[in-house]
Amino acid sequence: MSVDVDREDGVTTVTIERPEVKNALDHETMSALADELREIKGSDARAVVLQGSGGTFCAGADVNALVNFAHTSPPEIVELIENDLHEIVRQLFRMRKPTVAKVQGHAVGAGCNLALACDLTVAEESATFAELFAKIGLSQDSGSSYILPRLVGMKKAKELVFTGRDVPAPEAEEMGLINHAYADDEFDERADELVDELASGPTRAIGASKSLLHYGADNDLDSALEREAWVQSSVSQSDDVEEGVTAFVENREPEFEGR
Repeated sequence: MSVDVDREDGVTTVTIERPEVKNALDHETMSALADELREIKGSDARAVVLQGSGGTFCAGADVNALVNFAHTSPPEIVELIENDLHEIVRQLFRMRKPTVAKVQGHAVGAGCNLALACDLTVAEESATFAELFAKIGLSQDSGSSYILPRLVGMKKAKELVFTGRDVPAPEAEEMGLINHAYADDEFDERADELVDELASGPTRAIGASKSLLHYGADNDLDSALEREAWVQSSVSQSDDVEEGVTAFVENREPEFEGR
């Protein structure tokens, strides 16, 4: 299988399993990723991790697929990108659970953008990110035009896309491209601590807050305020709110169940 899924203690970990090609994305892998994420969306998972195997995250599209682009009609290319690659981005971006990309090695092209489509992105200090498309004569895909300017601003986004240069993880953290760059020998421990914190949180409230942040970024203040009021009225009826308030009154840590 090109994709492995592990479920443990509320955390669902999705691993791209093509280490022999640095986890490059072919049709089978993209389709499997999209299918797995659709299934996770309706599951009781409380946090989702996306990672690559063999010490690297993802080298982007498989080179054979890129070679075939030259012999594929534009409508067929659109169908392939929309139904497979872009469906992964949609599922990650709209998942009502926190998603975390754990990046080792390289996150390149579409691989970079899948990492950025997650809610939080953490990386080893030795990892690198690159919007590599221009270096092979392509424009970007996989949500780069939407996500990247919102993370680093339009000027910096243009620089990264136009040059396709490697961005070391510490620089990526400094510019706001990722959340944290951890020392390589501490990476798994630090990343897992973050994931466990999210998985023990109020999943419904986190999912609602995620949707509100996305909505607010694309709408005016009054629309955002109205949406907040309606969503809060729904979330306030959850079991986790009752537990959170009770724990606060009793001066103890809450034990959320994600509902």
